Amino acid sequence: HGPERDRLLVRILQQAPNAVIVLKPFMAPELVQPQWTRRVMVAARDAGVADRLLIVPPLEHGRDLMDFLAMSDIQLDTYPYGGWTTNMEAVYAGLAIVTQEGEQGRSRWGAHILRALGITAGIARNEEEYVRQAVELVNNQELRLQVRRQIRERAVSTLFNGAAAQPAYEAELLRIYEQQFDQTQRVVQ
Repeated sequence: HGPERDRLLVRILQQAPNAVIVLKPFMAPELVQPQWTRRVMVAARDAGVADRLLIVPPLEHGRDLMDFLAMSDIQLDTYPYGGWTTNMEAVYAGLAIVTQEGEQGRSRWGAHILRALGITAGIARNEEEYVRQAVELVNNQELRLQVRRQIRERAVSTLFNGAAAQPAYEAELLRIYEQQFDQTQRVVQ
């Protein structure tokens, strides 16, 4: 989480006056860097939104995460290191996600999870869209509830379906291979 992301959080809070952003580090308390905490809070203070940007200590027990997510409306995905586990936990809890899709696999998880669910709201291609998508989901309760409803209706059968996922995964790998093989054959000929 670099300084440029601090500014995005501030912009979201400035454009969504009813929003509160809670940052929850996913590490042991002794590993949370005080300079990061200061930097984020200084950016929020300088923009006049520090009262709506909270940094909570890491949760002591993993089981507490679902309670934490149940109190939330939206998850802001990290960039450029998208959160596979955190996004899956958010989806499991029925939360809307805002994610910025990059060029590398590590920044594409959130977008792929949403697309697998047939959802495009919350997928941003750049920082401007990331802020716009977050503000729209915060300010538009009807859209937020619609996305949450779609996630709840589709997540179990699409993402949490155990053994049923294996054949679909294998079929997708074969499709990708065949597509690449076909392209390679055209180049060779």
